[in-house]
Amino acid sequence: MPALTSVPTVDLSNLDNPEGKRMGAFYLSGTPVQPAILENATNETKAFFNRTTEEKMDIALEKVPSYLGYVPLASERTGDKVDYRERIILRGDNPGYEGKLDPVYRTLQGKNQWPSGMPHFRSAHEDLLTAFTDVSRTVRALMAEAFGIDLPTLESLFREESRQNRSVVIHYPEVPKGGDCGQNMTGLHGHKDMTFGGIIYQATDHECLQAQAPNGQWVTCPPKPNTLFYVVGAICESLTRGVLKACFHRVLTPAPESGSRYAMVAALHIDYDISLTNPKVTKALERIGKDLQAGHELNNRMLEDFLNEEFDAIGMRSLKRYMRSFPEVTAKWFPEYSNRVAAA
Repeated sequence: MPALTSVPTVDLSNLDNPEGKRMGAFYLSGTPVQPAILENATNETKAFFNRTTEEKMDIALEKVPSYLGYVPLASERTGDKVDYRERIILRGDNPGYEGKLDPVYRTLQGKNQWPSGMPHFRSAHEDLLTAFTDVSRTVRALMAEAFGIDLPTLESLFREESRQNRSVVIHYPEVPKGGDCGQNMTGLHGHKDMTFGGIIYQATDHECLQAQAPNGQWVTCPPKPNTLFYVVGAICESLTRGVLKACFHRVLTPAPESGSRYAMVAALHIDYDISLTNPKVTKALERIGKDLQAGHELNNRMLEDFLNEEFDAIGMRSLKRYMRSFPEVTAKWFPEYSNRVAAA
């Protein structure tokens, strides 16, 4: 089998291109997302990140327990490596929950933070997340058709989708003059998304996004006109028993004097309330496995590893990942979990 040297493009008006499953990533063309939605979100994003640090910190992540808000430059790690980026984590502002809740993972659907003095920021990013969520449903239909999965069974795992998907708005500053693009200045280190998938809009022309091919080679994924970029997440890989591969990807830092890179990502989640000990859920997972088995070789260990975790509900798993990524926020709002997630 020849090595992959580029990422395939899937035309949503065609709805079938199984090549993307080999790498776990593909471009999407023919989407119904209006250019004005992308342009408005891009303009508001650039305006926010051009604000002073004090203004940006007005919506700092640690101010609320929902892990929503602004994350300062170089304050996050992927694995044990610092990522050279700053970002805002948002969700659609449909009716939310207040305070710490029971079950505790409902807190992730709690208070959003919107910057003051930017009257169009909220609507621009709500419109973008709504549009990306609509695209994600079309992609799931594509997956179901291409791989023989019963679509209603797959869709049963996505209740309350609009509450759970998150928007990640990211600024990657260029490498300071005289600096280098080595490991210590990487925008986002190599990783798999611990979601069902992600939709990425590359708002500038930097060739910084890379996906890892099955042979280990890093493949550059430059922005392409009139496309979005889709990455398969670890939950999708587990549910399909390895038929669809999660995409290991990274973002390099823009070179000196090349300007800042901006990107907007929709992090796509399955229903937080799904419990892996719920008979209806296990029945749905079994049905998906049987559908796939007809035409694909399955790695059932994928699903076994997915089921065998300390935290049962999907929402609790999502919350645990945020708790580990932002230990200071966890210590402030969830001190009873600090030691537990640090040791996991």
